[in-house]
Amino acid sequence: MDDKTNEIKQRIDAEREKLGRNFDEIEDRVRGATDLKGFFNKNTGLILGSAVAGGYLLSKALTRQSASSPTASLAQLSGATPLHSTRTPGPMSRHTRQISETFDNIVEGLIAVGAGKLVSAITKALPGFEQEYRPANRGQESTTIH
Repeated sequence: MDDKTNEIKQRIDAEREKLGRNFDEIEDRVRGATDLKGFFNKNTGLILGSAVAGGYLLSKALTRQSASSPTASLAQLSGATPLHSTRTPGPMSRHTRQISETFDNIVEGLIAVGAGKLVSAITKALPGFEQEYRPANRGQESTTIH
C-alpha cells in the first residue's frame, strides 16, 4: 500500500513538473509573439515600407480630380488655394489639413527612425564614425545613435 502511494505521488510530481515546463514554453511563445519592439527591430524595413506605401495609397485615395488639372495638389486639398484661383475652401478643408499635418508628422517620425537605424548600422560597421558624426549632427534635433 505504501509503495502504491509513493508511486502515485511520483507520477503526480512528474506530471506537475511536465506541466510546469509546458507552461514555461507557452509563456515564452506568448512573450515572443507579443513583443512589438522585437518585431519592429527585426522587421524595420518592412514596417517602414508598409507605412510609406500606406501613406502613398491614402494620399491617392484623398486626392480629388479637378476640372482644370488631372491631379489636385496637397495645397488644394488643405484649402490653401493659389492666388489665381477664386475657389473658397469647403467645409472639409480644415479636416483635410489636419489629416495632412498628421501624415506629415508620421512621415517625419518614420524618417527619423530610419535615419537613426542607418546611423546605428554605419556606426557599427565603421569605427570612428560616431566621433565624426556627432559634431556634424549637433544642429539637428531628432537623429540619435542607439
